[in-house]
Amino acid sequence: MFLPSIAGMVDPPSGDRPVDGIISRFDGNMKRAVVAALIEGVNDREKERSYAAALGQDMGPIPTLIPTHMHATWIMESLGPGFSLPFNVSNTKVIMNLFKMYREWFLEEEDRPIGFEESKQEFLQTMILNFSLLFQERDPSLRSEINDQISVCRLFLNGVVLTAVREHPHEYSEQMWKTLVLTMTGIVNQVFSVSKMAETIGLLVTRVFLEVLVRSQITDPAVWDHVITTARTGRWITHLSILQQVNNLNLGIVEHLVYVVYGRKHGADKIYVTFEPVEGEPDDVVLTLPPRPLFYFWNRLLNLLGNPLDKDLPFSNMHEYYHGLSNQVDVYVGTPLNMVWTQNPPTIN
Repeated sequence: MFLPSIAGMVDPPSGDRPVDGIISRFDGNMKRAVVAALIEGVNDREKERSYAAALGQDMGPIPTLIPTHMHATWIMESLGPGFSLPFNVSNTKVIMNLFKMYREWFLEEEDRPIGFEESKQEFLQTMILNFSLLFQERDPSLRSEINDQISVCRLFLNGVVLTAVREHPHEYSEQMWKTLVLTMTGIVNQVFSVSKMAETIGLLVTRVFLEVLVRSQITDPAVWDHVITTARTGRWITHLSILQQVNNLNLGIVEHLVYVVYGRKHGADKIYVTFEPVEGEPDDVVLTLPPRPLFYFWNRLLNLLGNPLDKDLPFSNMHEYYHGLSNQVDVYVGTPLNMVWTQNPPTIN
């Protein structure tokens, strides 16, 4: 269960179970009732288990409601459709309770059901894919519902994704990182297909995507091909906020690349990025990449958005594109001509 914009990029973690599941085919009222009942049941059982454990042997241990891989698979298939419920008065509380439960399971290992232990990475991938349904377009005519949806999407981007990649980066397998990068790629595409979402969280979703991309250190050509193809077919270059954030990252990468190539007297010792302020707050981040991924990222990001001359871009976008390129060139121009390379860049095919 995930956004249609992700289809074709990410396969379900377990090939032996359906993407949608039975619950997703129920009508809205039945779906809400099932999801709400499951959330209440899981929470009540986990409370009992914690209470029994605190009392020691005086009370026998109360088994978790999700003790095996099979139970965990079923519960994920049953809960996931809750993220696609409309954001109305009846559903918003259910969606928020589901969000809270998923967030705890995703970020706090001690809060995960025992049934997750056998295939932890699989269930982490399933959760991030289920989360993507928060961005699915609902009824665009209902303003209050759109605002509620955007608020939850902000919580996901800041409170789940950024927290995960900053505080738990070593917990995730390479496949989990690939799933996260490709899921965020689909989410960016989805956000910029809905004008209200693009206006309110366009800058945020782009900078979160870019930070995830760098922290993943992924150099798998297949993953990058998906990212670049999506960016070009989705016409990301036509969105000024994407251009601004990509230029900000590219500048930080070039400054660090000069440092790696020419030595410590030039450039920056890390990737220092000043993203566009989100909601008026300064947004500076420090990132790192080993030399080989650094050169690879530099090459791929320069080609991410495609040729601006191939698109009928407004002047503001054209100006931003070439202004960003000019800033990167200035970094090289500021390096003396007599400098010798202290490290040869790796060959990139």
